[in-house]
Amino acid sequence: QDIPILAATALFRESDVRSCIEAGCNDYIVKPFTFQELQGKVQEFISASNESVQ
Repeated sequence: QDIPILAATALFRESDVRSCIEAGCNDYIVKPFTFQELQGKVQEFISASNESVQ
């Protein structure tokens, strides 16, 4: 079972994003973020999981 990992970073630098992905994170979100932004990212993971099951 694959558990998605969402990195939360304070900076949006290409090198930071690349480091997160290379470290095994599935996606990232830049702080500060709203609840709606976080909810959207989680929903993307749920949708992708549901598609792979079908």
